Amino acid sequence: MKTYLLLYTLLISNIALAQTIRIADNNANRPTGANIFSTVQAAVTAALPGDIVYVTPSDIKYNETVTISKRIKLKGAGFTSDLGTRSSSITTVNLVTSADGTNSIANCEFSGVVIDFINFTTGGDVGSFTFDDLTFDNCNWYQMRSSGNHRVINNLTIRNSWFAELDLNSLNGNVNTRIYKSIIAPDNFRTSIRLSNSTDLLITNNLFFPFSGGNEIRPIGIANSNNVRIEHNVFSKTTTIPVFEFLQNAVVVNNIFYGMTPTCINTTNTFRDNVFSNNLVLAAGVVMPPASNPVGSNFHSGINNIVGVSPSFTNAPASSTYLATYDYTLSAASPCLNAATTGENIGPSGGLYPWTGNLKLNPNSIPIITLFGNSGVVPQNQPVKSNIKAKAN
Repeated sequence: MKTYLLLYTLLISNIALAQTIRIADNNANRPTGANIFSTVQAAVTAALPGDIVYVTPSDIKYNETVTISKRIKLKGAGFTSDLGTRSSSITTVNLVTSADGTNSIANCEFSGVVIDFINFTTGGDVGSFTFDDLTFDNCNWYQMRSSGNHRVINNLTIRNSWFAELDLNSLNGNVNTRIYKSIIAPDNFRTSIRLSNSTDLLITNNLFFPFSGGNEIRPIGIANSNNVRIEHNVFSKTTTIPVFEFLQNAVVVNNIFYGMTPTCINTTNTFRDNVFSNNLVLAAGVVMPPASNPVGSNFHSGINNIVGVSPSFTNAPASSTYLATYDYTLSAASPCLNAATTGENIGPSGGLYPWTGNLKLNPNSIPIITLFGNSGVVPQNQPVKSNIKAKAN
């Protein structure tokens, strides 16, 4: 009897965990079926919590505003795919904690999608849910931002992604945000990562490439926050500009400032009480730790910084543009080798998420069928000869 009861319990559990793949496909020759939709919103609406919504790559952007308020996995082909002009590209995604007070957006996952605007919103919130355990992996977006004073964000993870701006400034704050192994290349924005009221924030093992146009920007502006760590990043630019818009009470260690300086553009009480240790600054004449503002009792501290010396990458000049041909491997003569606070390398080859050579962004997406052919005529009760080719990044 116990054996049958256990078997019945396992079967019920497997049914409860079953996932359905809902497919959004705006291609003119898309197949038909119960779970195939012409828009992303229709696929999301039909999805049950735990389902996968797959955005089929297309030459035409999914020009729509998609609202997501339940736990799904939104997947695409990956923005680093070699599918020509086709991509899983959406105009706007609005995130709502819960639209019915029962199902929550908690544990929602995004991977391989390209999105112009991602909004953490207040409109439509039902119940007392918060934004919990959201993951963006191998995604590309132009702007992720707050829309109103949204609910608290807990355990936000951004990895293997490429984005221009992350601007989350709700008074309710962000707790345990992780940003790593990403390319951060703002395009004519003022600040690429602007966060306030954050607790337990980690920005590590990233490449920053600020825009070179008329509106100069600063990569980072963080205010009213606690336990902030900025480590093992590369800040690259051909001209010397400050990295920070504002920064207080942060630990800045083991970074490479490659044509940029760890200073602040603002001159008011916005740059104070930070620790700068074991960073390499290429620009000569920079005083480390940098001067705080205002000058006085709120001063920076730190030790073992290296100033006016090249990091000696294998093949990566100071640049405002990322190129796949750049190689950020440290040469045998690099002063960054074994020079971090923990005895590891300064820069992205050390730290929690080390990498060597070029930063490779590897999507984890559903394979794309690139060729499907059959014999045309199928004799009754005979095998069907087909030729199917698929690719995944």
